[in-house]
Amino acid sequence: MHFVMGNTAMENISDELSNVTIAYATEIPRGSPFVSLGRQVVILGPAPVAGRLKDATIEQNIPELIGLLASPDKDWAANLVLYSISGRDALPLAGIENGAAEWRAGRKEADVAYWTTWWSANRNHLLWDGSHLIPAAEMPRSPGGSR
Repeated sequence: MHFVMGNTAMENISDELSNVTIAYATEIPRGSPFVSLGRQVVILGPAPVAGRLKDATIEQNIPELIGLLASPDKDWAANLVLYSISGRDALPLAGIENGAAEWRAGRKEADVAYWTTWWSANRNHLLWDGSHLIPAAEMPRSPGGSR
């Protein structure tokens, strides 16, 4: 079942988001034959952040999350949340074991450009698939031809 974004207000997650407290893992999607390709970021904590990522209304927080990519205290955490809610392949994060500093030195610029472009191209065209926000153009069609 797929849901179109609603207008339900959701608290800002920036109050709970921090590079120091963010806890995450990567996982292989169920049924994937690949060990490294297609890995997804799963936010494990803090609990208030992880809990808010299970709802389609998270789309309302994307501009805030992209803005937090400029914050030295929240940039890494915001990037991980964006990976998590979009289902973007986590392969670009492979090998970043020392968190924010290592990410800033090697990947931040590319990720900021990606998220800015992704949001610009997909704003108002995202659908919730039950766990991720998927651009409508990428959403699989149902047997009847609708999304």
